Amino acid sequence: MYNGVSVIIPTYNKKERLKYTLDSLNNQVLVDPTHIEIIIVDDGSSDGTQELINQFNFKYPVKYIYQINTGRSSARNVGIRNAEFSVLLFCDDDMLMPGNFVANHLSIQNTCRKPTLVHGEIYNLSLLKFFQDPGTGYLFDKLITHSNLEKVKEYLLVNNYEENLRIAVTQKKTTLFEKQIQEIFNKCLSSLYWLCCTGGNISCSYGSLDDLYFDEDLDKCWGCEDLELGYRLHLANYDFIYSHDAFSFHIDHYRKNYKDNLEKAFEMFYSKHKLELVKKLPKLLLGEIREIDEFIEHL
Repeated sequence: MYNGVSVIIPTYNKKERLKYTLDSLNNQVLVDPTHIEIIIVDDGSSDGTQELINQFNFKYPVKYIYQINTGRSSARNVGIRNAEFSVLLFCDDDMLMPGNFVANHLSIQNTCRKPTLVHGEIYNLSLLKFFQDPGTGYLFDKLITHSNLEKVKEYLLVNNYEENLRIAVTQKKTTLFEKQIQEIFNKCLSSLYWLCCTGGNISCSYGSLDDLYFDEDLDKCWGCEDLELGYRLHLANYDFIYSHDAFSFHIDHYRKNYKDNLEKAFEMFYSKHKLELVKKLPKLLLGEIREIDEFIEHL
């Protein structure tokens, strides 16, 4: 029986989104408030993230750790090394979570008889991707204001947790990749379950911490350090569970050079494991392959 959860959040220059994630965690409903700790690893932010943390009125124990900018794998690993509990819950710094989010992850983990990775369903708030600040409508640099964005501003977030959940429900979408993960589990394609290891909403129980460290070599590129961990956990005989109950909302954001970075990252993934399907993963993530049957064909 696991008695608590260490929530690990790597962050880098995302304070406008991070504040909604922290607000979500402050509104978690737990039987015992000592059953959670929040570990925020600041990967060299220069946008006032530390000031946000210092001013935030946390209800639950928080560890704030600052490091020179190294990458998400490094930041998550620092969180793992500083975790008190044996259930690690990884969240991104741009998520909204309902009040039973942490409790649901812990409850599922407590039904498992062996080390298990749980992926909670992720809904995407794609309408907010244009805005550096999803609360004011301030655009990312180099994005040109478009008249259609005036209507999108109806979905901007506010300073009220319950209202933000209502807004999220009205605009939530399920990404193609999330649908493909669901299909993998619906079809019981167990050899591919590890593709659910997407770092925005996963919890892990562990037998050995050595299994759980993210590969810091992959910090040289963006885009696959979580999936690469999932593959190693698959090799280590972990169980994988897809949960609709432990869902969260991703506050989408603009990504520069997304395709190029993704392809370079998966080249590195392939060089480490020589797994043929890794060559096709960028096409799956980019929507160039839309059907799981096509993805696994000839593998």
